[in-house]
Amino acid sequence: KRATEGMQKEKNRFEAFVNQATEGVVIVNQKGEMILANPAMGKLFGYKESELLGNKIEMLMPEQYRQHISSRKDFLKKPYAIPSDRTELKGRRKDGTEFPVDIILSTFEENGERFAFAFIFDITVRKEREEAIIKLNSELEHRVKEKTHTLENVIGQLHSHVRIAEYAQKVSANAQIFQQAILDNAGALIVVTD
Repeated sequence: KRATEGMQKEKNRFEAFVNQATEGVVIVNQKGEMILANPAMGKLFGYKESELLGNKIEMLMPEQYRQHISSRKDFLKKPYAIPSDRTELKGRRKDGTEFPVDIILSTFEENGERFAFAFIFDITVRKEREEAIIKLNSELEHRVKEKTHTLENVIGQLHSHVRIAEYAQKVSANAQIFQQAILDNAGALIVVTD
């Protein structure tokens, strides 16, 4: 009796965990049929729970991902780590719209049958923020290039002004030397002209 009560408590905890999860939770059997889907899963994809249960998980995928059936079968036969740098995944809602998702997958075995257990996260907001950051970085890069070009022009003009000022100083110095020479030799010039 205690064992039965303990198992019932565990089952109740598990159901509470799954049903209260804010992200999509789904369990799929070896045939690819959804045997459990939490309320968040239905909300995420726009289905009622009853529309999900018993249907293939592929109904939640865009066409280009539906060829994964053989991968699903391989995964269920022999689970393997899914690299975190995999290509971006998308989900497909009941209305046909697609959205980016992250999926955490695991498996478990019960009575000789293997099941896939997945948490599905809608990452639309994260993707939008990443795209906004990329756009902002691009705009900033463009502004930096513009400012750099403007500064290079100003520096070039300053160099020109400095060269002109240096030349003017040389001319002025030469003029002063010439003027001094005239003054020094003014007496001789007066005698020569008389």
